[in-house]
Amino acid sequence: MIGPCCPGKPVARRISIGGQTVGIAEFDAIIGRALDATSASDEELKEMLLVDLKRFNYVPAEMEAEYAQAIWQEFLECRSKGSGCAACGKR
Repeated sequence: MIGPCCPGKPVARRISIGGQTVGIAEFDAIIGRALDATSASDEELKEMLLVDLKRFNYVPAEMEAEYAQAIWQEFLECRSKGSGCAACGKR
């Protein structure tokens, strides 16, 4: 897959979940959508991230909490840097 803002860059990103490295499809879109939701509370953002994560990726039911925590941490890191796209920083 090719990212919309970065021709030639893959859309998936690898993150650590439960001690395993997992590829997350549409990572930039998931994070970017949450970054754009500036009026949402942290709880609303967490729910949005998990819903979007599950829309594009298989999330085993028994690992849902770990996936939710991992995507939340990635979101917080991106938000603190003021960036969206992991590859180029564009939103």
